[in-house]
Amino acid sequence: MFTTMTRLYVIGGKSRTGKSKISRKVRISHGPLEVLNTDSFRLDGNDDQAWVRLTNHLTRTIFSSDVLIEGVAITPQRIHGLDIPALTLQKAVFLGYSRESHAHSILNHARQTGESDWVYRQLQKNPSYKNDVWSWMKPGIAESAQLKIDAEGFGYGYFDVTDYADFEKYVTEVIEYLLISEK
Repeated sequence: MFTTMTRLYVIGGKSRTGKSKISRKVRISHGPLEVLNTDSFRLDGNDDQAWVRLTNHLTRTIFSSDVLIEGVAITPQRIHGLDIPALTLQKAVFLGYSRESHAHSILNHARQTGESDWVYRQLQKNPSYKNDVWSWMKPGIAESAQLKIDAEGFGYGYFDVTDYADFEKYVTEVIEYLLISEK
């Protein structure tokens, strides 16, 4: 019996770098595609647990389409070590940021998006949450620098959202990398 391998696309990276938005647009551009977000596999904010639950799901499921996984629990090391015979890695990309100005972008986006944005909802509950955004965003700069080193070391793509003045151009280039480019 002839079976085809299910192609796997990966978007990992830091919070608030557009992973979910890019995933939705990839689904539209790609055609049939199952999109799995590590957030739906997380309990109590535990990324390690989310990764284990996601990989168990990937191992047990027979997919009728290609698969895209996305989320903060996905690291270059985890993707490099992923061994699921029914899946073949098509392309992996990681997203980060290198400038503190990203906190302004996060807060502006939350205000513009409104209720559908989790940062907006946190700000509505507690206006001082903007200080929390700054506090978790600042260490993300160093973490993003390491993420870039790790991603490129394994031959995966890396994009820095703060390198783009136009967010939509950033989204387009990430999607092109995933679906079109040969690199």
